[in-house]
Amino acid sequence: LHVIESKSKKPISREDEARIMEVAYANGDEEHLIVTTEDTHEVIREACDWGTYGINGDQPLSYITLCDMTTDHIEAVLKNVPSINTGIKIAMEQELEYRV
Repeated sequence: LHVIESKSKKPISREDEARIMEVAYANGDEEHLIVTTEDTHEVIREACDWGTYGINGDQPLSYITLCDMTTDHIEAVLKNVPSINTGIKIAMEQELEYRV
């Protein structure tokens, strides 16, 4: 999940977002598969990854897809990571609602 915000706080269109991603990562042979907060939650939950060092913070970094995180893990992230990206926070909150 790429979250792109403009300094003016105006919404960024999907076309502008795609152009930004092309400039940032273009090699000429890419297929751009961008998931944004405008996509359905069913799409977001399969694309959003969270980096984790394990429950005690002593494991090697690994990534887990939002849909594969436990409810307890999501709740712990929301409670203990105040600097979480707004888009990721919203996706996690929506995931908890989705599971009810």
